[in-house]
Amino acid sequence: MLEIALIDDKSYGLKHIEKIHVDIEFNLDYFSSFREFEAKMETNKKFFDIIYLDYFLDKDGITGDLVLSEVKKYTKKVIGFSSVQKCSERLKKAGADEALEKIFY
Repeated sequence: MLEIALIDDKSYGLKHIEKIHVDIEFNLDYFSSFREFEAKMETNKKFFDIIYLDYFLDKDGITGDLVLSEVKKYTKKVIGFSSVQKCSERLKKAGADEALEKIFY
């Protein structure tokens, strides 16, 4: 079973992730802020196969590229996941493995 996480201040990306992985058995953890993710990792050092990372982390007042190196400690693969493709590409340039435009469902 794949272990997947989404770090995003808005939850609508969950449906997109579910559609991407429709034929795969997976567990999906959602974090509405980087602070929430960080706190959970301090108490539970979980490792994810994939982490989808939003660019604009409004609840934290930062962008995903600023926390990318910390997020990478807990996963095999980081996917830049913004509703603005240009921002997903910025995450890839900063070191994410892939860039994907988040779609509203």
